[in-house]
Amino acid sequence: MPGKQAKILTADQIDDLLFFAETTRHPLRNRVIVLLSIKAGLRAAEIANLTWDMLLDPSGGVGSSLELRDCAAKMGSGRAIPLHHDLRLALSILRQSSSGMGPIVRSVRDGPMIPLSIVIWFNRVTLQRDCIHPVKTAGYLGLQSFLCSRWMEQSVRS
Repeated sequence: MPGKQAKILTADQIDDLLFFAETTRHPLRNRVIVLLSIKAGLRAAEIANLTWDMLLDPSGGVGSSLELRDCAAKMGSGRAIPLHHDLRLALSILRQSSSGMGPIVRSVRDGPMIPLSIVIWFNRVTLQRDCIHPVKTAGYLGLQSFLCSRWMEQSVRS
């Protein structure tokens, strides 16, 4: 059985997602979630399981790639992923406001987020989009498939 393909988002859709992330209560964390999905192609569970030690270089700064370990990846398929400039910048800013240990994406109560929480966050984007721009929603039908897949920008896929 072939797997589901990642949804390709346009530049405008990516801008809308990043704008939505900036209007939330935790804009930096949510921007990182969006960029990890779009620029690194990570799934919800991979985002939730990503820890600082998979990103930091020996000097303690954000490295140029992330090492997604088998324990965090789907079906144990760990891999090295180069970091897009925007993602690396957002992670560096987030790093300044965190301890640099444990999960990168944390809940409101400072614990690790579970994959379902990340899926729900993306569903909230869909619901918000439906309420604000019901006519433009047709391009976002792929958002629901985030439950089983992830998004990727066209440039990441090529």
